[in-house]
Order: sequence, then C-alpha cells, then structure tokens
Amino acid sequence: MRRRRRPRLWAAASSAWNEETRRVVALLQQLPREQRRVMALKLDGFEAPEIADMIGKPVETVRSNIRHARGRLAQALQADLVAVPAQAGGTHATGRTV
Repeated sequence: MRRRRRPRLWAAASSAWNEETRRVVALLQQLPREQRRVMALKLDGFEAPEIADMIGKPVETVRSNIRHARGRLAQALQADLVAVPAQAGGTHATGRTV
C-alpha cells in the first residue's frame, strides 16, 4: 500500500493558521490517546486498514476509534461554535443578543 504524505497536524501551529484551525487542533489534542492517534493518521491521509496495520489493532477497532473521535469532535465543535458568539457579545444560539 502506498502512503500519502501530508504535513503533520501536530506540528507547531503556523502563524498562517487562522483561529478556527487553532481551535480544531486544540480540540483534537483533548481526545483520548487512541482516538487522537488514529485521527492523526486518518488526517494524514491513511485509510483504516493501513492504520490498523501500523498500530497493530483490528480494523474494526480503528474504525470505532475514528467514529468515536468524530462524534466527540462534532459535539465539542458545536459547543465551541455556540460559545464563541456569546463570548464576543454576539447573538446566542437561541437568537437572543447577549
């Protein structure tokens, strides 16, 4: 299997990254170790069977970790997106101005 190479997500944040990217990276770093590990490899362009071979886990376990990580990230991003306008004095998710 041929590996696709992309820059590592975990490298020091470039000054060119915008605030949204920084928040996403911070959320990724809060994932449990195994979920973070498989998500890093997934984001680097590897497929679940390749990741399973690399880390010595069953492909079903890798897919489960990816699924759980995506769920945690979706919840965290949703909470983060709701909190940001409220902190900035914007409109709350309910439509009220705060």
